[in-house]
Amino acid sequence: MKLERKYSNVQCPCNVVITDYCSTSHMIRPAHTNATLSDCVLKLRRRPTWAKVRWINVNGISWDVVKCLAEEYEIHPLVVEDIFHIPQLDYYNDALFISLVLHTLKDTSEPHKVPNAASAMPSPIKISHYQDHHKPLTRHRSSQRLGSEDEDIQAEVAKLWRRRNTNQRIREMRNEKSYVSLQQVYLHMITQGPHADTIITFFQNSGEPVTTPLYNRIRQSYSLLRTLPDIYMLMQAVLDTIVDHAIPIADRYRSDVQEMEGKILINAKMKYTTDLHLLNGELTLLKRTLAPIQSLVNTLRSHNVLNPISPRARTYLGDVYDHITTTVEDLEIMSSITDNLVNLVFNITSYETNEHMKTLAIVTVIFLPMTWLTGVFGMNFHPFWLLENNTDALFWYLCLGCLIVLTSIFCYPYILNYAGVLHRKWKQWQGYGGGVMKRSPRRSWTR
Repeated sequence: MKLERKYSNVQCPCNVVITDYCSTSHMIRPAHTNATLSDCVLKLRRRPTWAKVRWINVNGISWDVVKCLAEEYEIHPLVVEDIFHIPQLDYYNDALFISLVLHTLKDTSEPHKVPNAASAMPSPIKISHYQDHHKPLTRHRSSQRLGSEDEDIQAEVAKLWRRRNTNQRIREMRNEKSYVSLQQVYLHMITQGPHADTIITFFQNSGEPVTTPLYNRIRQSYSLLRTLPDIYMLMQAVLDTIVDHAIPIADRYRSDVQEMEGKILINAKMKYTTDLHLLNGELTLLKRTLAPIQSLVNTLRSHNVLNPISPRARTYLGDVYDHITTTVEDLEIMSSITDNLVNLVFNITSYETNEHMKTLAIVTVIFLPMTWLTGVFGMNFHPFWLLENNTDALFWYLCLGCLIVLTSIFCYPYILNYAGVLHRKWKQWQGYGGGVMKRSPRRSWTR
């Protein structure tokens, strides 16, 4: 098999949780590993009669796990390739495949694991509709793939390590206590056939931030997932949880921007431009990874003929769209604020430099004639009647005269302005009658 030869070396420990639920009951089975998954899939091939929705969650991307699920649930080979590669756009109609990025805020003390999979780098958002497992209706391949079919996976992992080291150095420069972790998430929903109403989720590293609250909601009989057992409602819940994880990230960056703004308004320094540049770069990266999710949710809400999403799920997707739109707009505003702060630092620095140069120019203009006079009186002319017929007081009289004349010339606009202010105050004081305000006589209007 071509895919097996290509991706057989992508191996990592995974845990798989299979969940069945309906409005009256639920069953969350213990997690299975790579070795026990095949036997579990054979035993649980037939879903319980009472179950309306089956959810298979996979933490980690490994070839043996993906192969086992693909053979059992007849997942199209293009979908399998999408999990290990940059997603492309395919249209079918008996399943739905979604790929997006999960953002989580983590503490710097937590270890940062680098997966040994070729799909380590987050890829663009993709939504695909499936029609037939053997006859694709339309197939569009992206012309900008990150690698050919024979690209070495270890090279991609090395590239990931270099990016990780770069991000770590940036965090050390900014003295960050937390960082944003990105991982790829795949949702494969089967809508028709013997395995209808089944959703399979793949998380690149670990989906606990998303799956734990969803499992708690499934255990509650009054939750929306239980009262409305629908595969699309579960998809909406997964998307909603993923989007909600971006909200605290935006809040943390908002506090960072406000802190930098306070420092700059108090005392603008050029060293702050480095932090602002790094902060703006991180905000730009977040916008580039969150904006496609906004387009994805908007596409899922659209009333398209090929869109199999139920009207009930579209209604709740509106709330998800509002959250992601608000988050993206906040990031755009914060990015604009950082740009304005950088410009403010440069403007303040330029203004202070101009003020210093202005003071230096005034001092130079005032003392330049004195310097010239000092040079003239210091020459060894003979005879020099200014020195022979006068005392040294003449030098100081000339310096004082030059100082008065130059000061009057250069300060004339300021003197004139100050004289105008004094004149207006004098007229105002005269109008008040020497400090007592005179009331104007009241006019009477007669026909």
